Amino acid sequence: MSDASLVRSVSWLSIEQASRVGISAVLGVAVARHLGPESFGVLAVALALASLLGAVLTANHSQLVRRLAGRSREEAPELVGSLLVTNALMGVVLYAVAAAFAIAAVSDPTTRTAIAISCLSLVSMGLLTAEALLQAAERHRRLAIGRIAALLVAAAFRLGAILTDRGPVWFAAAVVVESSTAAVIAWSGSTDRRFIRWSRPDWSDWWPLALTGLAIATYMAVDQVLLGLLASSTATGTYAVAVRLVSLTYALPAVLVTALSPRLLRHANNRAAFPTVMQRFSDVMLALGVLQAVAWLVVGDAVIKSLFGPAYLAASTQLAVLGVAGIAVYAGSVVGVRLIGEGKERLLLRMTSLGAVTNIALNLLLIPRYEGNGAAVATLVSYAVAGWLTASTDERTRSCFRMVNRSLTPRRLATALTPTNLRRLSTG
Repeated sequence: MSDASLVRSVSWLSIEQASRVGISAVLGVAVARHLGPESFGVLAVALALASLLGAVLTANHSQLVRRLAGRSREEAPELVGSLLVTNALMGVVLYAVAAAFAIAAVSDPTTRTAIAISCLSLVSMGLLTAEALLQAAERHRRLAIGRIAALLVAAAFRLGAILTDRGPVWFAAAVVVESSTAAVIAWSGSTDRRFIRWSRPDWSDWWPLALTGLAIATYMAVDQVLLGLLASSTATGTYAVAVRLVSLTYALPAVLVTALSPRLLRHANNRAAFPTVMQRFSDVMLALGVLQAVAWLVVGDAVIKSLFGPAYLAASTQLAVLGVAGIAVYAGSVVGVRLIGEGKERLLLRMTSLGAVTNIALNLLLIPRYEGNGAAVATLVSYAVAGWLTASTDERTRSCFRMVNRSLTPRRLATALTPTNLRRLSTG
């Protein structure tokens, strides 16, 4: 990819992310105000569970991009077909898991219905494998346009629900609308069906990153699920506002990884060059992570008051804590790319699993007493464990720990976002 192509790719993905941020910000505020903290909490539990299980289906996309980059056009169809079949089967299984959870653990009928509807998105997520095809081919313009189109369709659905005074179940259905639309567009735009060779599932390649995705989603979404079970719906709704706001800055690593990972992973077989390239990427990502943390500490309280009103004031403290946790999110995205490039996916699973266990344990300990504030602290600690600290405990991942530490030194933070450093990153 040339410098001009890289700029175009990042530009299109940035446009898509900016569209998502803008629409989500406006409609997120409107939905939260429309529903109020209690009903918004019901919606948050349903969406968190769908996100938690959906990560199992989408976690393999980065590995698929890497593997496609090294395959010929003749070999790719069987690889894609195998993952497509695997994800389709698991989508049905995961929906059954969500339904069983709703019946066994949730007593409120509205929450049960919202979970049953939002998790229907799992069934359509298998087709999102086609997005990995677009990413591997560096067709980021088509990828971005498809995502924006799906976003607009879902936004229109949500706006209609607000105007007709609907409850949380209708907003849960909007997730299904968006995922289904995105899947159909990605599938139709990536390749003709004739070029997909349907193949039996290959579980040996699938399960390590699937479990990694589940672990990552656990420490990103289980807090809202546990809040819904252990605290009030009002506390869950208030915390969900903080999560929605901070997710606007948490989304940037995904944009940069999507745009740059094919370019970065091309250096994976060069043991001399790959650490240097990843250090530059780490410097940029960690500088951005620190910037977003400072921004939320400074303006978070004012944003909560002006946008959501007095009913959600308790979210201010939670937003500040989650902003600091974002530094670990940026670090974790860099470590993930490096470990995939080095073929160490199972070590990534170990790190994220420890983070997930830490998150669940701390949430169970802190939520009954501190509710949303306890969930925010649990998130901060678990993100640091999964994205950074655990890397120091194994010689095979210690280079990642040192890489992140170097990026957090004052000198590198001060120079990471200079034009010279950004040019070095873009040229690989």
